[in-house]
Amino acid sequence: KFLNKEKNMETLDAIMSRKATGTYLDKDIGDSIIKEPIETAAVSPSYGSTQPWKVYVAKGAKLDKLRSIWKECLMLRI
Repeated sequence: KFLNKEKNMETLDAIMSRKATGTYLDKDIGDSIIKEPIETAAVSPSYGSTQPWKVYVAKGAKLDKLRSIWKECLMLRI
């Protein structure tokens, strides 16, 4: 039960409007660098063997398409 509804809405608004900005190098990395942590995670224990994660990797034209879609979504949110 929430004790202070007004304060709760301020917190929710802060969470929903949060933005993270990072910088990335525009260079391709080898598939082995991508595969190794994914393969390691696949054999790692999970709670009750539920294995709740899903991993998607996009490169090249598919990554460019995802970037375009993501930018459109961000523009609509502003």
